[in-house]
Amino acid sequence: MRKKTLLKGILCKLCESVMLVIVGMFLSAYTTIAQESKPTENSPSVGKIPILVVDEQDKPIPGVKLVPWALGSGQYHGVWGTFEGKPDVSGMDPISEMTDQDGTAEILYPILRDAKEKVKTLSVSVRFEHLYYSCGDTKHIDVPLADDGPYKVVMTATASIDLKPMIDGQAVPLDEIYAFWSNPRSWSVEGAPEKLASGHLRILGFLPGDNRVLLARMVDDRITHFTDVVVFNATAGGHEEQNVPLTPAHRVVGKLSDDVPRPVRQGRVVARTIPDLSDVNKVMWTDWAEVSADGSFVLEAWPATESIQLIALCDGYIATSGDAPTEDLKLPKDPYYRPHSFPAGSTDIVVPMKPLSPVTVTITDETNTPIKDMFVAAAPNVGWWAYGSQIYADFSAKGKDILKKRNQVFLKGIRTRAARLRCSYRPELSTSPRGMTITNYQFLWEAVTSRFACEKEIRSTSSYVLKQLVQNNSETGTGWLG
Repeated sequence: MRKKTLLKGILCKLCESVMLVIVGMFLSAYTTIAQESKPTENSPSVGKIPILVVDEQDKPIPGVKLVPWALGSGQYHGVWGTFEGKPDVSGMDPISEMTDQDGTAEILYPILRDAKEKVKTLSVSVRFEHLYYSCGDTKHIDVPLADDGPYKVVMTATASIDLKPMIDGQAVPLDEIYAFWSNPRSWSVEGAPEKLASGHLRILGFLPGDNRVLLARMVDDRITHFTDVVVFNATAGGHEEQNVPLTPAHRVVGKLSDDVPRPVRQGRVVARTIPDLSDVNKVMWTDWAEVSADGSFVLEAWPATESIQLIALCDGYIATSGDAPTEDLKLPKDPYYRPHSFPAGSTDIVVPMKPLSPVTVTITDETNTPIKDMFVAAAPNVGWWAYGSQIYADFSAKGKDILKKRNQVFLKGIRTRAARLRCSYRPELSTSPRGMTITNYQFLWEAVTSRFACEKEIRSTSSYVLKQLVQNNSETGTGWLG
């Protein structure tokens, strides 16, 4: 009995020791991970950008919020930071800073945009936010700086406007009114308009020159009315006041052309208004909708006086490229796939579609030997009329969600992949030599079957699916996309 007790005691001590070792290893590993995922300012992997913010009289401006939000590299320019629990590939998240009494601050950034692939950061995109000063949109700062700095930013005194929304000559409760306007604060929670007792909505932060505002009335999560886009000329430090009428929202009904066999699978359309080409400070309404199995779709609320540009994608089919809606938007050599455009008030829209094609990608080294275990993703761009470009049907949000959630809107939306070829070397998966080049590939930029994520999931599984498709054939180094 005593032997059993002694043996039991030894086993307990042994188990305790093993547990301590395991816990110790876990804590050690956790500490290492935590240190690696949160570089300090003294870490060699972190760069610094000294910033000086002044007004037009060269006087420092304290209290300016500096918000780094994107990084550029030789591969791409894109949003920076952890998303839905997935760490940024740089291993570091952006940190906002505030200028001190001398108008100075310091932005930290990762030297490597992609830590695993050893891709250097070439630029840092920073917003400069202040209630009474503005420098326009984002500053894209090339790094490292060409000199010791600081990087100097001049901000201009801004203007404000008070708008009183009216329906049939009667004031509308401000709790039902939401706004888009032409400065970066339109996206910021901190920049929400002030609701005045007079029934006016006060919006701050407009740069001198032409500016624009669009108001929408939302009741029970449904847009019922819009104003026309309000255009006004602001002066530095100036203020303006207007009464603005709202008119009922227009319901857009459409379908995909009969080129797409029914039932349509995983279809969606994405739409934007078409601003005037001369609009430097643009205000746009955006929406998206799923396409039903019968090919039909509905955009429930659209500004009645605004034209529509629209793209569509579903399993196996994509909208054809559209023609320029006006002569001044035509380009002699247009590098983009374009949306179709429709006049204000359009309904019974038919979107011309065409089939997608599969694409075979073969990746070889300099000796023409196929390389296995490569990561391959694909996605083409769409060039929006009088606006920028984005991955085709990659991400879109409903205008009403942007109005309600502002910079939190990215919690919802759709994200898909559809036509840029990107190949990334994965040394941890392959014994192939570094310095390889893609010496043999065939690619059609409209050639990727759509991959559709659920509404509340912004990141698609398409990259994972494509990776698996390539790796399933990794012995030959050949994979199919689409």
